[in-house]
Amino acid sequence: DDAPIAVPPTVILAEPPADPLPLILASLDGLDIPIFVLNPEAEMIAQNRSAEKTFGTLLSGLHVSTRWRSPGILDMIRETTQTRQPNQIEHSERHPSERVYIVRVAPIDAEKSAGASYFLLSFRDISELRRLDRMRSDFVANASHELRTPLASLRGFIETMQGPARDDAKAKDRFLTIMLDQANRMSRLVDDLLSLSRLELKAHVAPDQRVELAPILGHVRDSLAPLATELGVEIRLDLPEEKIEVMGERDELVEVFENLIENACKYGQDGK
Repeated sequence: DDAPIAVPPTVILAEPPADPLPLILASLDGLDIPIFVLNPEAEMIAQNRSAEKTFGTLLSGLHVSTRWRSPGILDMIRETTQTRQPNQIEHSERHPSERVYIVRVAPIDAEKSAGASYFLLSFRDISELRRLDRMRSDFVANASHELRTPLASLRGFIETMQGPARDDAKAKDRFLTIMLDQANRMSRLVDDLLSLSRLELKAHVAPDQRVELAPILGHVRDSLAPLATELGVEIRLDLPEEKIEVMGERDELVEVFENLIENACKYGQDGK
């Protein structure tokens, strides 16, 4: 009766690892960038809400090549599934609208995903950044071009005042008025160059001022007079008696007419 009672050894049965995919998707749905879950064969297993909104609903089990035929994306995914090292490239799409993405693919840690092998394919939209970069580059190029014309006018008037109009007080007064206006315009262009954020805010804002065209055209004719004389052409205005007004910005309208008339002077025929 005093013999010890044999206790059978405790057997602990390990539960099979739970599928981590539902938890992964629940986390991804909270992100605002399109993300797809891929298996090692580069087949789409799932997508988050942002991916559905951006690219539409893609059927599970389809290979990524059925949606993206870009060799860069396919090669990147193939390399990551083989090496398990993250990769990313820049990718552009033109339909239904032109967009630029940073496309990244990365593996999910096998230990954290209970042994399952998944890869995340994400698309970060950088279209607006690229648009702003182009806007900055275009603005610098345009501002440099626009500064050349008033500088050339100033140089022409200064040379005239130093030469033929040296003793002509009336001409000097007229030239100085035009030169001051051109100098003020250059100052405004420089201010714009130093305030790109203001320009970006105005890029898609319609003008709300009424501007009379006749004084603008007269100013443009006077400012381009030295160039016209040098090229052997005459700028002659034929304006109606009534006032003509348009919605616009004065300096921008000066740019438009100055470019048009300057090109006509340069690329037209002399003696006209």
